[in-house]
Amino acid sequence: MTYLVERLVELKKHVDHLRELSPKISRDAIENDLSLHNDMMFSLLMMAQLVIDLAGELSARRGGRFEDYVEAVRNLAKDARFPKELVTELERLPGLRNVVIHDYVPLDMTLVIQATRNLEPVERFVEIVRQIEGRYKDADYVALTTAAYRKAVDDATAPSPEEELQLEQVYSRGLGPRNEIACAHVLPPRQHVQRVDSLGPLAQARGDGMKAEEGSSGRHGSQSEGAALSHARVAVLV
Repeated sequence: MTYLVERLVELKKHVDHLRELSPKISRDAIENDLSLHNDMMFSLLMMAQLVIDLAGELSARRGGRFEDYVEAVRNLAKDARFPKELVTELERLPGLRNVVIHDYVPLDMTLVIQATRNLEPVERFVEIVRQIEGRYKDADYVALTTAAYRKAVDDATAPSPEEELQLEQVYSRGLGPRNEIACAHVLPPRQHVQRVDSLGPLAQARGDGMKAEEGSSGRHGSQSEGAALSHARVAVLV
């Protein structure tokens, strides 16, 4: 997900939230309900900041330059896809952002309430940017699409039974100079247990191999220590 899409998703969340809060907002309500007041102010602040961020990103993509937030938003007018009257409406947001953060002047709560009820310009902005980016989708769409692609890739790349057998043989045989296998014949997979069983009961295990009990017999008859050690090494390393 690109930076622009991430910002756009966040902006839409706060605009939708302000839409939900709008019926509850009145001067009395925000003066008497601190939670509602702070909720409203935070979403207004985030809405203003995200519009600024997106405008700056779009300006930078075109190679445009700006000295402040207002100029970043005004640069939108250089793109024919943003109507001039829409840009004029959005130019107010940097001022709102600065007042909320820095408290330059006392907030006029009447204007703040009006801002929560005049979300249409920001919604138009969101739609235009969505069309420009083209890749913006909501979370449900992304989840379903990526799951479908994941399943398709897994199904297409799953090994066949024959391929699984080949992979198991490569793993089981352990071919390589580190194994120091001195025999010309290598047992097929799943048969190394038979080779171990043919040596008889285990008498001793040590760092360089294992030793079967003296006089034990199996497929190979009585085994000397050296023979048992040699066969056991092949059996373990195969």
